[in-house]
Amino acid sequence: MAALQNIRNHATLLIGIVAVALAAFVVGDLLTSTSSIIGRERSIVGSVNGKEISIVDFNEKEKQFSEIIKQQYAGQQAPHEGDIRNFVWNKFINDALIESEMEEIGMAVTNEEVSELVSSANHPMLMSIPLFRDQSGRFNPSQVSAFLQYISMPEESLDENQKAQQQQLKAQWAYWEGQIKSQLANDKLANLVSSAVSYPTTIVNLMDSISANDKSAVVIKKSYSPASNDIEVSDTEKKNMYEKMKKQFFALNNGGYRAVDAIIFNVKPSQQDYEDAKAGMEEMKEQIKNADEADLKIIFSDPSSVFTYNNFFRSEKDIESAFQAFAFNAKKDSVSDVIFEGGDFMVARKMDDVKMAPDSANISLIVLAAATKDEVKQKADSINKCLSNGEKFEDLAAKHSLDKNTANKGGEIGWVKEGFPLGTDDFDAKVFGGAKKGDIFTFDMPENQMIFIVKVNNLTTPVRKAKILVYGSKLEPSTDTYTDMYNTANKFIIDNNTKDKFIANADSQGLDITHLTPLGENDPYIQFLGQSNTRDIIKWAWSHEVGDVSGVFEVGDSYIVGTLVNAVDGEYAPLSEEYVSNQVLRRAKNEACAKKFAEELAKEDNFSNADTVNVNFMRDGVSGIGREPKLVAAISALPVDAVSDAIVGEMGVYKVKVLNENPSNSKANIQMLNRDLKGMVANRMYESLRKDADVSDNRSNFY
Repeated sequence: MAALQNIRNHATLLIGIVAVALAAFVVGDLLTSTSSIIGRERSIVGSVNGKEISIVDFNEKEKQFSEIIKQQYAGQQAPHEGDIRNFVWNKFINDALIESEMEEIGMAVTNEEVSELVSSANHPMLMSIPLFRDQSGRFNPSQVSAFLQYISMPEESLDENQKAQQQQLKAQWAYWEGQIKSQLANDKLANLVSSAVSYPTTIVNLMDSISANDKSAVVIKKSYSPASNDIEVSDTEKKNMYEKMKKQFFALNNGGYRAVDAIIFNVKPSQQDYEDAKAGMEEMKEQIKNADEADLKIIFSDPSSVFTYNNFFRSEKDIESAFQAFAFNAKKDSVSDVIFEGGDFMVARKMDDVKMAPDSANISLIVLAAATKDEVKQKADSINKCLSNGEKFEDLAAKHSLDKNTANKGGEIGWVKEGFPLGTDDFDAKVFGGAKKGDIFTFDMPENQMIFIVKVNNLTTPVRKAKILVYGSKLEPSTDTYTDMYNTANKFIIDNNTKDKFIANADSQGLDITHLTPLGENDPYIQFLGQSNTRDIIKWAWSHEVGDVSGVFEVGDSYIVGTLVNAVDGEYAPLSEEYVSNQVLRRAKNEACAKKFAEELAKEDNFSNADTVNVNFMRDGVSGIGREPKLVAAISALPVDAVSDAIVGEMGVYKVKVLNENPSNSKANIQMLNRDLKGMVANRMYESLRKDADVSDNRSNFY
């Protein structure tokens, strides 16, 4: 009983302890759950109608597509990573929308359909795949079957290198197979929608009737330009015109945009940089003057030099223009003065006396290789013996040369000059040092088991040639110059920390303002500034308010500061945007002109000085005038001898009198029109799906 009474006495305390423990459990569970939700949301790049893509999956798709792009652009500049990212995002949206729509109506792309397309080897999608192109870049159907057989080979039949190659090719094929499936899905849905659309019979008959004849007419024309330049437009008229044109400035696809007024501080070499660089080149001149042959090779082979190591004879046209006189007039071992040209400091040394020699030689080549030097020498001796016995060089090259690109042409390389990179020091001396047409030389490659047999097919007429080496360094801004320009840019934004101050003082200090717009939230870079690191400017613009002034951004050889002048989050670009304002103003002026011209043409009936034109309803262009659909329609609809009212067109106002009509060969091609209509419907189908879709785009959280 005492124990029970003791519990009763402390009941309130116990209840409190239990309540706190229960609350801690609930709150802890809630926090864990909330943290899990937040963490999950942070890993989602975006969604389309509820279908999500995580950052892991998105990055994997981007990586996969990047690998494909690298192969397609081998040796060329590949697209910017931001453009690749945009492609992956847009493909995710497209695939999600098409897949969802097809599921809803019970359509699908089967594996059999994909296999049928691949086996047919004639689909445009298949023909575009680089894997199936030959060396000339043409689609080769036989490579499709050969490729599929190779990636289907059992691994146990392959060596380690072949296994690695097969895995790489399988990954590539998985990507292209997915592309083919997506394209088939697009085609099936588009065909379904467009098959329900065609021109009504009434429209077909009307178009046939109107286009059956060409019309000849005389036209009085009053052009908007330059008359509209003198028209004054009030703010009210401009606003009214903006409302009429508003749909042209639809900005929804871009998810809105931002506009930044920026000042670009370009970093250029200072006078001190110039003096320092010149002094440095004068020091280099002294080194070159006193260097021996071994040191000269080190100096002139320096990768920091803007010139390559050209230690061979060149004709005048191939020598750097700044040193042509020096090359042919100076003495051997002379060193030139330091020259500044085209942003480079440079100095040259003359390595040999001027000689007369052919500028170019046309050569053919047999490339031989073997496991050992003795074996490759035996091959070369055997071929040289065949040549001595009268066998043709071309036949031996086709049969024995390892360079299959030239072997197919009898070993012919074509025209080469001294310095041709054969890999042996005595090539120039033999071929350009007195060789005759038909001479054959054997060159042993000292660093590998290879021998080149070279035939001289032809030589150009000897010309004066000189041998000089040139060293050059580009004049660039120093670290101090970069620091000074950064401080200048930084001081400007400290002193002008509001939009009004920024713009006003930029003008008073003679600093040019660059209008950067439209900046979409997920734009990978600012096109006007190139593909340098401009993404940070876009992210800043989207995370700040109108009127804010940025910090200093480093972009290439420039520092950029800016102020946010516009933020568009609605569907339409505002009238305050320069490009919108210009279009609206031009249209308002043209409309005011049109009203005036229409009144003038109403009283005009003298066509004696009017131009004669020929039109057909199926062509919206008018010779001597340009694209004027309303003018074409008016002439096509009028009978012979009829005079029109004023016709307000795109470029001016017109009045016409129809002279005659003649049978035309431009009869409406209804099949072509229906095909074009179906294509338009197919394109609009995707636009409609995209517009109605619930798209959540979180890419700016990650990139």
